[in-house]
Amino acid sequence: LRVDDGVETKTEVTVLKDRSAELRRVTFTNSSGQDVDLEITTYGEVLLAPAVEDENHRVFAGMKVLSEYDAEHEALLFSRPGDHGSRRYMLHKLWTEKEELRTKNDESAFADKNSSIIEYETSRLKFLGRGNSLRHADIIESRRTLTGTVGTTLDPIMSMRRRLHVAAGKSVEAYILTGYAKAREQLLHLTEQYQGSVDVEHAFKTASVFNNMRTSLSLLKGSQMRLYCSMAKYMAQTATLGNDRNALLAKNTLSQSGLWRFGISGDLDIILMEVDSMEHSGHAKEMLRAFEYYKVHGLYLDLVFINDAPEGERDGLTHFINGMANTEHLWAEHSHAGRVYVLNGSDITDAERILLHTVARLAFNTSDGITLAQQLRRLEVANQRYQDKIEYPVLKPRKEFRVWSGLEFYNQYGGFDRDGRDYVVTNTNTPMPWINVMANEQHFGCIVSSTMAGFTFANNAQQFKLTGWSNDIVRDNASEMLLINRHQFLPATARHSQGWSAFDAEYDDLTVAVRLFVACDKPEKYYQIRLTNKTEAHVDVRLDMVYKLVLGMCEEQTARYLYSEWDEATNSLLVRNVYHPIYSNQVVRLTATEPLTDISLDYTNRKRLGFNVNLPAHGERVVAFIISVDKEAGARENSESAYQRLDVPAIDSEFDRVVAYWDDKLSAIQVETPDRSFNHMVGRWYLYQVYASRLFARAGFYQVGGATGFRDQLQDVMSLLYSDPAYARRQI
Repeated sequence: LRVDDGVETKTEVTVLKDRSAELRRVTFTNSSGQDVDLEITTYGEVLLAPAVEDENHRVFAGMKVLSEYDAEHEALLFSRPGDHGSRRYMLHKLWTEKEELRTKNDESAFADKNSSIIEYETSRLKFLGRGNSLRHADIIESRRTLTGTVGTTLDPIMSMRRRLHVAAGKSVEAYILTGYAKAREQLLHLTEQYQGSVDVEHAFKTASVFNNMRTSLSLLKGSQMRLYCSMAKYMAQTATLGNDRNALLAKNTLSQSGLWRFGISGDLDIILMEVDSMEHSGHAKEMLRAFEYYKVHGLYLDLVFINDAPEGERDGLTHFINGMANTEHLWAEHSHAGRVYVLNGSDITDAERILLHTVARLAFNTSDGITLAQQLRRLEVANQRYQDKIEYPVLKPRKEFRVWSGLEFYNQYGGFDRDGRDYVVTNTNTPMPWINVMANEQHFGCIVSSTMAGFTFANNAQQFKLTGWSNDIVRDNASEMLLINRHQFLPATARHSQGWSAFDAEYDDLTVAVRLFVACDKPEKYYQIRLTNKTEAHVDVRLDMVYKLVLGMCEEQTARYLYSEWDEATNSLLVRNVYHPIYSNQVVRLTATEPLTDISLDYTNRKRLGFNVNLPAHGERVVAFIISVDKEAGARENSESAYQRLDVPAIDSEFDRVVAYWDDKLSAIQVETPDRSFNHMVGRWYLYQVYASRLFARAGFYQVGGATGFRDQLQDVMSLLYSDPAYARRQI
């Protein structure tokens, strides 16, 4: 419910009783003294697949979705290939209450005609515009009509628009239907069932009656259902982690395979309960009721009990829990919704118990003698959460892009410089993300776009992303963000070269230049920042780096398992994924050349580190942030001897090594033809792409494979037969 300029908007949502569909009723009530005309635009991103497909490869998942507009039913239809030659279908429809049913005056005739105009859009790129978000969607802010795009798009959305007239003191309703089926005809038939306000009201009443019947059969009280719903948000990772989570992670030494001894796959969410006696078996009964409640509402999970009762009670407690779990319930049949496990506490090692607590979304213990609700309230006041929702405003440069002279093959966005060694992007709002891939032979590297967005990886670009990767062609999201005075730095120009990229922007009082590169033979990445004071006065500049950490495949899978600790001796924040099956011993180090004075640890996977820089009048300072990976040093007190702190001269020296390394690699073949563009690409850039992207990183913007594929890698290494035959021989 919300009120804007005298117009109240009330949204009601229900799920249809006998269909896989959601129905929304939006009521607009005009409390102002004059008539208003409203424009309603819906928006949703279409997947039609398990969420993991979207997390691991957004563009590839979207390419499989086909959209169409059915004019007869005034609805958008989406389909995607399913298993065994089948297809999955989805429908989206927006319609409004007919004007002629509410009023008969002449003005309403025009209003009704206006409300019959339908617009629709299925391309996210056309809706948002490059680099924009839902807060600033281009098609909304520029007041353009939806384009009517259908077919195959890289990033499908469902969006429809209607207009309606709301007379003073009156109310008007709009309806949104979104459904899923395995046949196109089923969805079209669904639109015929729900056309007017009577049909919609019947759907809401039927859903309410059915829900009341189901609640009555479940024999649950309102307080119980409220408790179960409060618990459910922890399944979706939207709640706090608890103040003791970091200490627990520090103790964990096992990964998912440690669960298999108990027959637990670890693929589903887990709720854990430790039961200390038969006297507290009522807690187990309550948890089993919650388990049934979740199943009937489609929330799949495993429920694990650890039987810590005294030896004389242990068998009886196990029999009681298993008996309750195996009871057939008329309102929730046992299916693939998860299982109940009862483990003997005496058979579990300390390491396995810590593992179970680590993976459990919720853990309860009956020995405290307090209720589940009271234990849950402890988490509600916790200070560590999953995600930092802060959005930093953009620091806009004085000139959005610079006019360059002397760039070869200039194309409105950029051109070659320094005899083809560099590519300068003068307008960073490119049609698609233009990126540079930097990596070394240790398979450590990064991808960076012209807006300084991208990600960093180590060992394997797919399985051990250090920061968040996205192949979102619209947003070009930054998982590593430089803040200047708590505003996000976005460059006015970008310069991509072999092994490094540079970015700069000019402001009224400050010039900022950033050089980004990866070490030759170490897992280290540097953000080297040069600040120049343009004024006659002393200036204090606040610098921060924000890292959205992953340390695995994707943040949805790893956020709960990131263990962080501050190491004062080395001026470093150390982060480790304690649950990673391969790289749990790899420590990510976030540090800087200056003493870090502000470190944010409130969020598991988003870290902010910062310090102040003092600039005298017309003065200049060079500082740097570093992200690196090293083996676990053991005790923290030994880390100082294992890590050598870096300063600016050392980073300058490493940059010279990088330039020399790539000059040597790429100078074996010289190409001279009358076509200079051909010379630039074949003589330097194509070979660099083979090394950096195909062989070292095994990654690009659209896909991060990380692995050594037999066929593709053999094809790629053919490019090195003349420039580096020894490498080609080893690869073959």
